[in-house]
Amino acid sequence: MQRRWLILCICIAALGVPAFADITIDFAGQPAGPAGNVSGTATTLTANNIVINSVLASGSQATNCLAGCAVTGTNPVGGAGVLSINATGGSFNAGTNLYTYTGGTYNITGTVPSLAGPPSGALLTGTISLLTVDLVSMQIILARGTDTKNQTLVNDVCPTCGIIPLWNFSGTTHLQGISGGGGAAYTATSISTDVLNTPVPEPTSVLLLGSVLVGVTQLVRRRAKA
Repeated sequence: MQRRWLILCICIAALGVPAFADITIDFAGQPAGPAGNVSGTATTLTANNIVINSVLASGSQATNCLAGCAVTGTNPVGGAGVLSINATGGSFNAGTNLYTYTGGTYNITGTVPSLAGPPSGALLTGTISLLTVDLVSMQIILARGTDTKNQTLVNDVCPTCGIIPLWNFSGTTHLQGISGGGGAAYTATSISTDVLNTPVPEPTSVLLLGSVLVGVTQLVRRRAKA
């Protein structure tokens, strides 16, 4: 019995590996981008030069950019970094006034001068699983999907994380100056953007966690019967 408890303790300790990295990388941007940097139809959306001017790291494994680091680049607004969106697979729902897209790309480029290296070029390269545009009530773009991260950036803000093959992103871009809509083509200007990133747990670690929980449950039941 003691040996089984020891094995379970070792397995639980093993769950603290980089596959469950406790790190969040948050990209943000203000002020507004160039006029008309968002344009869409019922089937596609294109956005360029959306401002990304800071990155913030948080979590128990985070070391740098805890108070935020500047992101620079070739954006026409203040030389900031750039978020670009190319959404596909679109449709429009007249009942909810929502444009919905189920594919495409979601990318952030720029440089983080204060970090080692420094990280430069593609900071986030993502695939959109769902993106919605609400031009009536909230006037925002909501996007989510999976992405890969610039490894130099990961090494700088989380030295103990190692290579994380896949991340989840969740992005919000607020809009102003909206023209068009209602199922027809539209244009708008971005006001501010926030893109959160968290690591996707590796399947082997998820299976290990499940095995540990099953083992603990069985042992507790046996001890209760005894």
